Amino acid sequence: MTAYPQVWAVFSDARAARAIVDRWPDAEVYAAEPTETLAGVHSRVRAPFGGIALAGGILGGLVGGGIAAGTFSWMSLHVGGLPHFPVPPIGIVTFAITALGAIGASVVFLLVQGRMLGFRLAMPEDARRRVASGDVAVMLRVHEEERAAVARELAAAGAEVL
Repeated sequence: MTAYPQVWAVFSDARAARAIVDRWPDAEVYAAEPTETLAGVHSRVRAPFGGIALAGGILGGLVGGGIAAGTFSWMSLHVGGLPHFPVPPIGIVTFAITALGAIGASVVFLLVQGRMLGFRLAMPEDARRRVASGDVAVMLRVHEEERAAVARELAAAGAEVL
């Protein structure tokens, strides 16, 4: 397995950062606020938000249906000599737990993506401070043998390579 080391660069000019991002489409861009120059950069990265919500809903539906059906199977009511298996309440419980599963998965996904659960982004502290002050940080993953050449190219583009 080949490791791809990270090369971090901080740009004070968003246009220079945009030129680098256009050169390397898989570059990750970190900015404190959206700018017109960087418009469309983040839309390249497709977050699996819909899939996460769908998976949470499916899992919630299975759990909710299982809980509701299992409860009525475990505590069966005999009505007129036949076991009573109430479909409408099972449907209501399944629907409610499906919604809770989708909402819960979405909230957890957003908390993880927003790094609000205590996870720290592996960004150098200097880059973190510079982004907070309005600069643009770009992270590239390159092969170890290309690292020096990429760092020279970033420096030539006006970046401070960290």
